[in-house]
Amino acid sequence: MNKDDSSFSMSKQIWLWLCLMLSPSVIGFIVWMIYCLNTQMDGSAIWDSFNASVMRCTGLLGGVLTIFVFLKKKYVSFSLGSIAKQRAGTMAGICMLIGFAMLWLGLAWVGLVAPNKIFPSVTEPTNEYTRWAGILYGILVAPIVEEFLFRGVLIGGLIRNGYRPWVSILLPAIIFSLLHHPIMIVHTMIFAIVAGWLFWRTGSLLPSIIIHVTNNTLSFIDTDLNTAWAIVVLVACLSVICLSIGWFEKTTPRQPHSLWEKTPDDNIDPSIDESIR
Repeated sequence: MNKDDSSFSMSKQIWLWLCLMLSPSVIGFIVWMIYCLNTQMDGSAIWDSFNASVMRCTGLLGGVLTIFVFLKKKYVSFSLGSIAKQRAGTMAGICMLIGFAMLWLGLAWVGLVAPNKIFPSVTEPTNEYTRWAGILYGILVAPIVEEFLFRGVLIGGLIRNGYRPWVSILLPAIIFSLLHHPIMIVHTMIFAIVAGWLFWRTGSLLPSIIIHVTNNTLSFIDTDLNTAWAIVVLVACLSVICLSIGWFEKTTPRQPHSLWEKTPDDNIDPSIDESIR
């Protein structure tokens, strides 16, 4: 994100993101409650119905609104950054390879920890329309929205406010992993660190978006790995990810420091410990 691309401070961007994402859900919840009360549904049925139907549709609407507003106002952008000098096909292919490796890394982790014994699966009632709304949100809208927030807003804002790159990458990665399924915390942490490093390294959200979309699109694969195969896949996927990162480090020019210059609205808190800057 270039210096002139943002007229909002990081905190204001976060609040705007939350409002855009949550307001459709709040409105949908109120409307759904009125409908369910009029049909005299019990509390459990109301929650199951809302969770399966309204949440998917309102989440999709909130995500689309967030993408539209953040692009329209230029709070984040699809700038090519330093990957502009790369061949688009090669760059996209490497990113898709990382996303594919990330998916199987998660499947291998699941195979090792056997989460079904800890978190039994829950089947939600749904219909054809809300199912497709959930799929569209999961494979396209959610990855873009999450990359906007965790990489574009948080990492970009922290770096411009004087934090060291490793702190700017690690803090959003911790938040990102905590907001996902507890059993997948290791996988999501690795995912967020790789995505954050790519954003810092290239100055572009496109690599992390491609990785995220690939990972989520292929996440509908239902695979059960035994322990032996899980270890093999785990090692193979980590190797692919490390080699891909090495490719980016070797072939992609470093993003000019001006990308991370502090914008006028990004005020530094004087109470921040200087040791992490």
